[in-house]
Amino acid sequence: MFAFIDESERQQQPGPYLLAAVVVDPAQLDKVRTEALRLRKKGTAYYHWHTDRSTKSRDRAVSRLASLALPALAVYTTPVSRSERARYLCLRTLLARLEHIHGVTEVTMEARHHAQDAMDRKAVELLVRQGQISTNLRHRHGHKWGPEAEPVLWLADVLCGAAGLSLSGDGGDPSVSSSRFVDPLRATLQVRSAAR
Repeated sequence: MFAFIDESERQQQPGPYLLAAVVVDPAQLDKVRTEALRLRKKGTAYYHWHTDRSTKSRDRAVSRLASLALPALAVYTTPVSRSERARYLCLRTLLARLEHIHGVTEVTMEARHHAQDAMDRKAVELLVRQGQISTNLRHRHGHKWGPEAEPVLWLADVLCGAAGLSLSGDGGDPSVSSSRFVDPLRATLQVRSAAR
């Protein structure tokens, strides 16, 4: 099984740090990629929840993700002084659950900056040394846009956006319930707090 991971962190106000993953059977990967590509609006090269402020468009994105019935997991932690510490706490819980419960053997995390990706690699090495995950869990970084874009990361982005709004209690629009976007995903979504 493969997992695709994205992050969400509120910059303006304190809120949860969140990592979210969708799990894909390798035999279904091409079908899932094709569905992910349908998230793009006409004339755009990729999908990104943060820039898609339309409730109607977000509803469609969540509906597409829900229709795929992919196992999904969101792990969050309350704000800590450093976002890399929060990320480590979430990675520790998320990667262990993905490997041990969902049988994931390969993880693709959204690429950030080179230095941050290097910190992710060190975190994974530490988790292996601690016995939290095995050496069988392969990991790499992928891009959400550009010539080497991995469209399945867009689905993790949708999951992150929906779960993030639900956890923060902010639907992004006062007329929209904060659970509006996560409710359609409840059949396959698990939300967990990161162990400290």
